[in-house]
Formats: sequence, structure tokens, C-alpha cells
Amino acid sequence: SSTTGIIKYNNVWGHTAGNYNSLIGDLTGINGNISSDPEFINPDSNDYHLNCFSPCINAGDPNSPTDCNDFDNQPRKMGQFVDIGAYEAKLLWNITKNTKYDNIQAAINDADSGQTIILTIGTYKGTGNKNIDFNLKAVTVRSIDPNNSAIVQSTIIDSENNGRGFWIHRGEGANSVIEGISIINGGNIYEGGGINCYQSSPTIK
Repeated sequence: SSTTGIIKYNNVWGHTAGNYNSLIGDLTGINGNISSDPEFINPDSNDYHLNCFSPCINAGDPNSPTDCNDFDNQPRKMGQFVDIGAYEAKLLWNITKNTKYDNIQAAINDADSGQTIILTIGTYKGTGNKNIDFNLKAVTVRSIDPNNSAIVQSTIIDSENNGRGFWIHRGEGANSVIEGISIINGGNIYEGGGINCYQSSPTIK
């Protein structure tokens, strides 16, 4: 009709030119609206969960209530903000195995050498997200884009002043990689509040 409501924090993509309609025009970039491939895991099989590269992750309304659940009955806010869509994305992926995890240590424990673990934008803290041990595995733990400073600053391991970020102490070499992550609040621990390397030589970028 001749009037429209306020459209906020939606992803309208793959439609006709303008992506919304002729009345209201293209709202991409206005009120948090985006127009990008949502990167569903497998829409052909009706799996509309978001993969780790989805632009919908942390792209929802920062003022949305978080005391509610998504369509899987999981907590609605798993990252910095809510996600656009029916499902909140898990923050951690082993992209080689295409497997999701609840904490970094669990992802490393399940990984094989040569695999890559991706941290989506968000803050990682609590059990499994501090004093992280590579267990002598040649794996990479990184943000979704280590070359993007905004993403690096928003991909955070928070040790909550009760531990360190990583403890590399089993003789890991250059193929054990930490890349593009912010590590904060390491404290109340002897040596290495961010990363403690002992008789090991990982790659830190």
C-alpha cells in the first residue's frame, strides 16, 4: 500500500532488483538491513542454520531481548549480538570437518593435525576458552578473517582475570598457529597472561 512499517535488521537477498520492493526501495545499509547470501549450511536439504562465514552472525538488533531461545530452543544470543534468522550460529567450527563446538578446547581436542578451527565474531570465555592447550597438535586456531582488523578486534578470548589465553608447553612447532584473535584479561596466573610458550615455537600472527 502507500505506507510501510519500519523494517530493521533483516537480510533480504536473491530477490528482484532493489531486494525489497518498488514502494520502499532498497533498504540495504539502513536500520541494520543487509542484502547478502546468508550462507546457510544446506538449504537444499532444508538446513537453514548459518555457517561460520554467514554475514547474518552478530548482525541482529543489538537491543533485542536475549532471554529467549531460537528455533532449536538454544539461547538466542551466543555471540556479541543476536543473529539474523531463525537459528543462532555456533561460534566455533572445525571447517575441515565441518563440525561445530561449544568451546575452543573441545574443538582442539577433536581436531587432527593440519585442520583449521574458526572462531566467529564474539567473546569466548569460561570453561574450555582459557588456558587453551594445543596438545602437540599442528592445528590452526583463527578468526574468520585475520587480515581484517575490525574482525580481529571483535574476536575475543576473555580469560576473565583468572587464567591465560593459551598455554603452549608440549613442544609445539610452527604448524601450531594462533591467528587474528584478541586475547584480554589474562591475570592471577604466573607468567604469560595472554599466551605462555614454554619450550615451544608456535606461529602467532
